[in-house]
Amino acid sequence: MMKKALKPLIVAFALISFLTGVEQAGSGTCQDELSIVRAEAAFAYFSAERVQEINRVADQIERLTTREDTILFVGRSPVWFAETLKIRGSDRQVLEAAFSGRPTRITQSEDDAYIRYLDRLLDPQALRNGKGNLILVDHMQTGESLRAFWELVRRWQNKYKLDPYAQHLKVINLTHSTLPLTFRNFSSDHNILISRDLIVFHANQLNEFAPIPYFPITKWETDDPIAYQPPPETEKIRALLRAAVTSTGAISKGR
Repeated sequence: MMKKALKPLIVAFALISFLTGVEQAGSGTCQDELSIVRAEAAFAYFSAERVQEINRVADQIERLTTREDTILFVGRSPVWFAETLKIRGSDRQVLEAAFSGRPTRITQSEDDAYIRYLDRLLDPQALRNGKGNLILVDHMQTGESLRAFWELVRRWQNKYKLDPYAQHLKVINLTHSTLPLTFRNFSSDHNILISRDLIVFHANQLNEFAPIPYFPITKWETDDPIAYQPPPETEKIRALLRAAVTSTGAISKGR
């Protein structure tokens, strides 16, 4: 019983010790102290229970998709689940789209700018030749944000004359609520129930270290998310997540 109770503490201590070693082995350049404190707090959140839940969510995403599907994680909220699938060696095509906020009024120039970003993120020829669907994954609350993103992707599909019946847009929603969604504008919809604790963890502890940038509508015409350089802590989190996920022995073989 005592060993079981100590396991999360041992994992957290090992991960923070790893961070210290990486920092000492680095180039020695000065880091913002507050950023380091926030990063250490994020690292400490990789308890055994949270890693088990992250793996469970990754398992469910794979069960709801096929090898032919392209899985597009929308925004920073679900991005570490995408990173987990990559770490596990998933044979799915996993992509991460920078998208923030809930844009309701999009001008033509803003629309064109985001479509140009999707041009660089998605491969229309691969989708046209493939047999799979385009799967959007997000933590959806009101649905307003994903509604805007879904409409942008549909316009991108129309630009390349992709058959919407051949390349279905489907949605996987990561939710902590068992209440029915009021938003049903998709051809298909799956819900994966996750703890509120895990949502708060991703939103509050890891967002600033996400491998994709904060990208609200005000930045669509000026910023290039493809050129974004994440902070040094991002790679450390990847390494810590890799160590935590692989230690569970839950490496995906694909389906």
